[in-house]
Amino acid sequence: MTTKAKNKKNKLATVLIVLAVILFAVAIVAAIVASRSNTNYRDMESYINLTEAQAIDRAEDGGLAYRIVERDGESYMVTEDYSENRVNFTIAEDHVTKAEIY
Repeated sequence: MTTKAKNKKNKLATVLIVLAVILFAVAIVAAIVASRSNTNYRDMESYINLTEAQAIDRAEDGGLAYRIVERDGESYMVTEDYSENRVNFTIAEDHVTKAEIY
């Protein structure tokens, strides 16, 4: 085999390896996205039993504002304005017990 043929074969092998790595990376990203239990950020039941930090992260990931309206039995004063893009959390012992949009 000539040097030119070997170089061509090596380039082809390199391209195939790069393509395989890219496909593998795409498969990993797809698996991560598919493994999310629920990507409907407006499903209020999906917040129940999350820690406060997890619930806040989830709301923010979904582009939603949030506020804590009650913590460990103590209700907070909140405005009465309606916002369909804000989740209102009730927290007990650092876990969400209620999540509502109002």
